[in-house]
This record gives sequence, C-alpha cells and structure tokens, in this order.
Amino acid sequence: SAGPRFENKLWEKFRGHADKFFNRRKEFFDTKDDREADNAKVKEALLQKMSKTELKGSKEENLATIRGLMDEWSAIGFVPKKAIDKLGKDYKKQLDRLYGTLNMAKAEVEAARFKNRLEGLSGDKNAADQIDRERRGIRRKIQELESEKMTYENNMSFFKFAKADNPLMLEAKKKIAKVEGQIESLKAKLKLLKQYA
Repeated sequence: SAGPRFENKLWEKFRGHADKFFNRRKEFFDTKDDREADNAKVKEALLQKMSKTELKGSKEENLATIRGLMDEWSAIGFVPKKAIDKLGKDYKKQLDRLYGTLNMAKAEVEAARFKNRLEGLSGDKNAADQIDRERRGIRRKIQELESEKMTYENNMSFFKFAKADNPLMLEAKKKIAKVEGQIESLKAKLKLLKQYA
C-alpha cells in the first residue's frame, strides 16, 4: 500500500493509463476488418499493375523490376482470411508470368526467385530465424532426394543384364538425372543462404 494519502491519486493515474490503452486496443480491433479490406484492394490494384508490366530492359533491370513489385507486395499489410488464397494464387501467377518472359534457363529463374525472396527476408526482424529455418528445410530435402537417388541406383542393379534400350532402365536413368538436378539446385540455394547468414 502507498498509504491513504497517495493511494487514490496513484489509482486514478493508473486507471487513466489503463483506460487509454484499452480504448486504443478496442479501436484498433474495431477497424481491423476495414484496414484488411483496404489492403486487399491495394493488393488487387498491384496485381493489375503486375499484369500490365512488360519487361523490356536488361536481365538485371528486369530482375530489379520484379524485386520492386515483390517489395511493394510485402509492404502491404494483412488481408481478410477469405482473400488470402485467391490473392496468393494470383500473385504467384503474375510472378510466374513475369519470370517466364525472361530469357533465362529454368534453374537460373529459380535461383533468381530464391535470391529475391532472401533479399525480401533480409529486412525482416526475424530474418536470421527464417533463414535458419530455410537452411534446415533445404538440408532435409537434400537428404530425402539423396535417399531417393540411392533407391533408384539400387534398382538399376536389376538391369545389369538388360539391353541398353530397356524402357524401365531408361526411365530409372531419367529419374536419377532429375533427382541429381534437384540436388544441385538445392545445393546452389544453400550457397546463396551463406551470403545472407
């Protein structure tokens, strides 16, 4: 107790701050739906802008344009839950279209997308945790793919007496080559992650 002389004064002061806090909190949540609806409209407008964007510069300029659009998207706040899936699919579709217009190999496009995503993470206050989570996920995927590759290679031993044009053996070789390509792509991503760690 602060004693009868100060107790009421302190209580009134505390109560005033608490009321102010809870009134602002209530106001924040009362306007949340309106803010999210406004954010959805802004994202829809950005999707329209993306659909009209034509990439005509150098590869670096085009990648910078895409990066700028991605930054704009990230800067927009939350949207209503019912709009998340549709907006996300439309955004991915527009990014795919933009990357598709670049005269780049599939692996190069994938690396550019990943680098853009990492650059977007670098401004986040939880960037280190997200990058670490990304690294663990990639390593786990590499282990899964190496296990899958080993299975295919073991299956190849069944074809040691088969003709070179055996369809099952050719299919197994295709699968091994595909898995090796995926592993190389993931290893390249791990190298990129080291630059942001």
